[in-house]
Amino acid sequence: MEQDRVLVVDDEQLNLFIIEEFLADQGLALELHSDPLAAWNALQAPDSAFNLVVLDRMMPNLDGMEFLRRMKQESRFINIPVIIQTAASLPDQVRQGLLALVQMYGDERVLAEAEKTLPALPAVLEALQSLRRLAAQLTTAKLSFDLADLRGYDYYTGVRFAIYAPGASDALVRGGRYDEVGAVFGRNRPAAGFSLDLKALVAVVAPRALQAAIRAPWRNDAGLNATIADLRARGEIVVCVLPGHESEIDEFHCDRELIEAAGQWVVQAMH
Repeated sequence: MEQDRVLVVDDEQLNLFIIEEFLADQGLALELHSDPLAAWNALQAPDSAFNLVVLDRMMPNLDGMEFLRRMKQESRFINIPVIIQTAASLPDQVRQGLLALVQMYGDERVLAEAEKTLPALPAVLEALQSLRRLAAQLTTAKLSFDLADLRGYDYYTGVRFAIYAPGASDALVRGGRYDEVGAVFGRNRPAAGFSLDLKALVAVVAPRALQAAIRAPWRNDAGLNATIADLRARGEIVVCVLPGHESEIDEFHCDRELIEAAGQWVVQAMH
């Protein structure tokens, strides 16, 4: 199984060592850089394919926030999750909470773990309670939570979600809460939305058995048209095939056809 690739950038070698030790048993392929400019070049390489970027907040030449800003300006990096870590003026409880976030992925038990591990700040407790309320409403779905997920656009203001299905290698639906979007039109208001890829959705839907139908020629013939109308009135599906398009009737299983015999239009089985 291919390992997820993680780009780690920190100008302090000791911090790189700590991060490497902390993630050593997570099955990740780490690429460590103490030079942020070299890390940026590595990220831009055509075959970089990183699944996560971990940045130090304060670095010479190119700090973590500028590194993140550059990433957000390039479409190929927009969906790569980014964790910015810093030891500057962080209380130990907050620092430990941020480090713990990368492991907080799983079912609803993750929320209880987060409440015990993360600082008991009002915003943190409110967010966890909001996730619990949502989980209580979605009783028929299999839910998982990723508290370290930073994927998405800057306009999200609350919960983000993704919907997965068996047979799909990626999310079929993505969306979330974005209450501030209305400000550009003069008023903020509660808002949520989602996007989906119809081709990806169709690809995982089980194929349906084709309905039986009668194949008919396309012709300006009163008798033919009357016969077709009668068959349809009796509940039959009749497919009129345009000249030159005989191969384009795959929406139905045409097991019979209308043919002209002795001046009458009759249905006969197709062989």
